[in-house]
Amino acid sequence: MGQPPSFTETTFKTMYEPSDRIGDAENFDDIVTRADKALAFLLARSETSLVVVTHGWFLRVIIARVLLGDRLTGAMLKRFAELITIDNTGITVLDYRDAYKEGFTWRLVTLNDRSHFAE
Repeated sequence: MGQPPSFTETTFKTMYEPSDRIGDAENFDDIVTRADKALAFLLARSETSLVVVTHGWFLRVIIARVLLGDRLTGAMLKRFAELITIDNTGITVLDYRDAYKEGFTWRLVTLNDRSHFAE
């Protein structure tokens, strides 16, 4: 019959559904709202460059939000998370600037750079 899914597996499934929730775990709407707040917080800073450390999962959400904006859906996030590798200590660079005269926007400059390792 198989084992029931673990709490973690079940919780991650709710990350892709806007209304599903297990206990007080985040769902899709929650995680996207948190990513939006993080990006707004960074924009409000006066520094021209910042170093931010976060977990790979949340970084995937932020990148998906930057790339897809309001078009991001749970299904898209799930696929994105399956295809994008984020390694520990990998460097990802986001930049907020004028995008080809379309107005200021976030842009992905570097994804998961590990060149600082002598591999």
